[in-house]
Amino acid sequence: MVLVHGSGPEDRNALLPFVRFVVRHGIALLAYDKRGVGDSTGDWRNSSFNDLAGDAIAAMEFLRLRNDIDPKQIGAFGVSQGGWIGPLIASRWKDTAFLISVSGAGVTPAEETLDYMQSELRANEVPANEVAEAVSLIKLAYNYARTGERWDEYLAARKNLENRSWLPYIGAPATRDDAQWVLMRLTYFYDPIPALKNVHCPTLAFFGGLDVNVLPEKNKAKWETALKESGNRDYTLLTLAEGNHVLMEAKTGSREEFPSLQRFLPEYFGTLLTWMSHRIRGFN
Repeated sequence: MVLVHGSGPEDRNALLPFVRFVVRHGIALLAYDKRGVGDSTGDWRNSSFNDLAGDAIAAMEFLRLRNDIDPKQIGAFGVSQGGWIGPLIASRWKDTAFLISVSGAGVTPAEETLDYMQSELRANEVPANEVAEAVSLIKLAYNYARTGERWDEYLAARKNLENRSWLPYIGAPATRDDAQWVLMRLTYFYDPIPALKNVHCPTLAFFGGLDVNVLPEKNKAKWETALKESGNRDYTLLTLAEGNHVLMEAKTGSREEFPSLQRFLPEYFGTLLTWMSHRIRGFN
């Protein structure tokens, strides 16, 4: 099983807490450093999801050449951003034996970011009119990132809000040369639905009931519609009620709560093991 990174500068160890326990059941794991992280060359900030999917596919091709790996049972596991990239892998690498996603969105990164921003602002009791201001500003940022137009309009709107306490936290770049614009252009407007419609391997997707990043009802419905349209006959989509974005046992799902959380949801581990045991030969 190839482990597909979440967002940001993740190394080969980032996802091991999610799945290291499956090694005891006969599953080999391949983890690698993301582009520009650890021992890897390149730069993830200048890479599209297609680029990152290509890295994972290269890892799967590497596994297929090993004598100690069953070449017909190589799958992918992704968390968060990996939930966008995983379906791309399965749609491009037709020998993908299974796909497992944790908190993978069925909407664009732009929409997911807007959902998260609004959730966090409301959780911090920001007034509704200011939440609307933040949404309007980010939409102007998206328009500039996508088209390169209306910079002056965006900058003026940002300046009008410079006294808002939440402005530093919503990811609204202040200058034209900010590296965030490149990342937005490359990834924020990626539509995951075409790839999901081309996923035909057994698929398991988890959603956290308290996830404020990837809203469970909205995104689970997107996966359901796309996989049904694909004709996929073996997919399981599950919402774990007390889970946050990374399926830790939570009460609110907010960013402020995260440092106090103690463990992953126990039902996550049990469900994953049961699902894999019915689909992978030699699982013990």
